[in-house]
Amino acid sequence: MINVFTSLLDVGPTAEGEIIAPMADNLLAAGKWLKYAGECVYATDYWYQTSQDPTGSFRFLTTPKTFCIVAFNKPTNGSVVVNAGGVVLPIQQGDAIRLLGPNSPGVFSDDTTARTSGLEWRMDEDGVLTIDVPEDQVDRVDYAWAFQVSYALI
Repeated sequence: MINVFTSLLDVGPTAEGEIIAPMADNLLAAGKWLKYAGECVYATDYWYQTSQDPTGSFRFLTTPKTFCIVAFNKPTNGSVVVNAGGVVLPIQQGDAIRLLGPNSPGVFSDDTTARTSGLEWRMDEDGVLTIDVPEDQVDRVDYAWAFQVSYALI
């Protein structure tokens, strides 16, 4: 199993058995991100309609009760615009969208993580989703921004 792990992440020990600092730092950063965004990673499946948008800036994942949008580009000007290339996203009025992040103000929290309360969002007639994200929430996240849609009907 360790060979699979080191091959997938391209991380392995030196001949002396040590993991060098840059590799260790990257692993620790990935672990920190997974601690707050793991709900959009663990026990999810690629969304069967499309696993990614045409630009490669998003990944779409699903569970029986949620839909996740992971943005690889930092939201700008207070919003993120999601275009799934003409595929209609499984989001309806009444659903709540939250940005998963560390120490974000929100309704669910502990010492290290929180899910923000529902963000404002809208979908145009072409199925393009715009999520309004306050800059202070955007700035708390590094690497990728995980938006979790909680279905109102479930």
